[in-house]
Amino acid sequence: MCLNLAHWNELVPSHRDSAFYDLDSFLKGRNSVDDVAMGLLGTVAGKRLLHLQCHFGMDTLSLAREGAFVTGVDFSPPAIETARSLATEIGVNARFIGSNIYDLPDLHDEQYDIVFTSHGTIIWLPDIEAWARIVAGYLKPGGRLVYLDGHPLAWTFRQEDVTDIEFEFGYFNTGKTFEFSAEYSYASDDSGPQLAHRETREWHHRLDEILNALISAGLQVERVQEYPQAAWRMLPFMERGDDGWWRLPPEFQQPPLMLGIVARQP
Repeated sequence: MCLNLAHWNELVPSHRDSAFYDLDSFLKGRNSVDDVAMGLLGTVAGKRLLHLQCHFGMDTLSLAREGAFVTGVDFSPPAIETARSLATEIGVNARFIGSNIYDLPDLHDEQYDIVFTSHGTIIWLPDIEAWARIVAGYLKPGGRLVYLDGHPLAWTFRQEDVTDIEFEFGYFNTGKTFEFSAEYSYASDDSGPQLAHRETREWHHRLDEILNALISAGLQVERVQEYPQAAWRMLPFMERGDDGWWRLPPEFQQPPLMLGIVARQP
């Protein structure tokens, strides 16, 4: 975890200033939560919402602007500090807690109408069953998990120096720690500052493992949706549409790139 924490601590200032996150338009009122996530979330006004792995808080604060009572959680101290600063800057009331997911129940014991997590989250977590139990513990009866992230199949693709779809590792190669090194942030498109903390550790969780973990935690899976687009340039030959989503060119076969899940606490 120390490698990952150093990596994400370093990313905070460059992400805050990046065109990818477009902080200026957010400060002027843009909702940074994408349209697919908002479709899964539905109306959040008046809802108590827990946003896990919130990075530096743009989506958390966007949901607060939509009328939710939001708590954002991230393990990076600079991210939490930036999120709190942004909340003050735009005059939005939101709470931020600095913690990794597994330690959070020792710090915070409230319950919520919605637990939300999106885009680049559970690959950083080694224990998917513990994650699901923690999510379930934060949901009040009738509360919902709204999950949106890269598709487990897409995470197995080699993402650098390729002109076609290739596999970095096998889909069923789970239970292993994968180590990667990235010279640039995903938000810089190889044009931003070079990273000093390049090495990260990630974990692959298959679709059936994610769903079974949620079911074992007592949640009722209500919706599973696969999408042919991604929130970032996952592969170097992807093209960005006018809607902001990244897709493979039409001459490619179209594998699932993103996964949405809605699960409810009975």
